[in-house]
Amino acid sequence: MSLLLSSSNFLKSVLECGLFSPPGSRASPRIPPGIEGRYPNLLADDYNYVLARWFLNALTPLTFEERALTFLDVYPSVKEALRLRFPDSSEAELQESTGLLSRFVCDIRDKKREDRQTFPLSTRHEVLAKSNNRCSICGYKFTDDAIELFITGRRSKCKKYLFYDFLKQTQRNISNSAIHVDHMRPLAFGGTNEKGNLQVLCGFCNMAKRDRLTVFDSGHGPRSIEHPELGSIRISSNFLIVRMLSQNNCYKCSATSTERELTVSPINPTWEINPVNALVTCYEHDLISEYRYVPNKE
Repeated sequence: MSLLLSSSNFLKSVLECGLFSPPGSRASPRIPPGIEGRYPNLLADDYNYVLARWFLNALTPLTFEERALTFLDVYPSVKEALRLRFPDSSEAELQESTGLLSRFVCDIRDKKREDRQTFPLSTRHEVLAKSNNRCSICGYKFTDDAIELFITGRRSKCKKYLFYDFLKQTQRNISNSAIHVDHMRPLAFGGTNEKGNLQVLCGFCNMAKRDRLTVFDSGHGPRSIEHPELGSIRISSNFLIVRMLSQNNCYKCSATSTERELTVSPINPTWEINPVNALVTCYEHDLISEYRYVPNKE
């Protein structure tokens, strides 16, 4: 009875908070605790990062997009933006804040991006060893064939899997199970080719990640997956899987990707798989183990 009462109160708070009112007719609603799913910090971090990017982009004119920025370029624009936003600030406060923020803007918006490069054998050995021959995001253990291809460039007859995880499709084809060097901070956002910014990923995680940073960057509506037993399943994006795996441990045993291969499991597979209906899990504690693998037709 207490569970029913708790659920009823929760549902009432969700419906009454104004969250579903038409845009423009609602005050900023306070999200009821529990509606964010099992990983509220992930969503909050990504949302805050998006807000920070918007704030940063609003501080400098679009004419600066075509060239590198100097401190003298940025300072007047940042000072005027802060003056408009905080009209009650003193001149001393404005000068101090403008100086600090202008240096930050110059560092972040610097257009001297490094070009993508082919990494020497020594670098590939080093980043592969650092990950213990595993994908740094999902923990997939690379096969000997994939390692040989990554190190030598010689393609042997790679194993074809008869079944694959329909959500984390690493074993679906050779491309998805190959080893890729990834920039943890993308070059497009100021990342570098230094070893500290490099990691190895399986092809699936690398292609899903690309240069995205937050769950709000995928920019597409949910896609459908046809499962042979469950029928049509909706998932918000492959990047959702990668984003969750990159930040979380198995919900049950707390294993990380350095210890075991991880995947994402829906709490209920008949609902859309999105951040509030998904858990990070190792395969030992998989919630949908009986439905996880589907026949590989490629």
